[in-house]
Amino acid sequence: MIPTPEQSSHRLTQILRRGSVNLGGGPGIERLMLMLTRSCELRCGYCLVDKKEGARELSQADARRSIDLLMGSSRPKLELQFFGGEPTRCWPVLEDAITYATSHPQRSGRPIELLVTTNGVGITAAMLDFLAAHPVMVLFSIDGDAAAHKRFRGAHLCSDEEAYQGIAGCLSMLQASEVSWFMNVVLPPAAAGACMER
Repeated sequence: MIPTPEQSSHRLTQILRRGSVNLGGGPGIERLMLMLTRSCELRCGYCLVDKKEGARELSQADARRSIDLLMGSSRPKLELQFFGGEPTRCWPVLEDAITYATSHPQRSGRPIELLVTTNGVGITAAMLDFLAAHPVMVLFSIDGDAAAHKRFRGAHLCSDEEAYQGIAGCLSMLQASEVSWFMNVVLPPAAAGACMER
């Protein structure tokens, strides 16, 4: 399902409103971003993350300690975002962190928004089933057709064709799943003239 302009405007308003809350105004933090790994199947030309294969990844114990810090906040609402590289490449840590955060005793019934930012290349149906069972929003990234991906999001750990097939497959699975998600379309300046086609 492609969001309507009204739905897109509503979501943007939510994001901007939430961002202003993060400037302070209450004790403790309300938002935590965990970078699970620097490993990624893609090498997007616009990505600012220093991606590396074989670099140290966030351990399950460190992820849990970070979540303990977030849960120690007195804020009425919490947000936990998983990022990378590609966070699904550390699936056991991601899965454990989501389970730990949602069942944490210090959560005390507070709403928590869990966000997983993914390129979609390696997402499986089993992963989506797990995510659907938790209060997770998937931030899915797509830049257009296969040619656009090849130009701006070069494959690194697979072929360009395999990368795009994984992304297209993820999009189909997301559309058929119960997972909450939205699509992030990156339009680099070099592609500004192709906005509507992409």
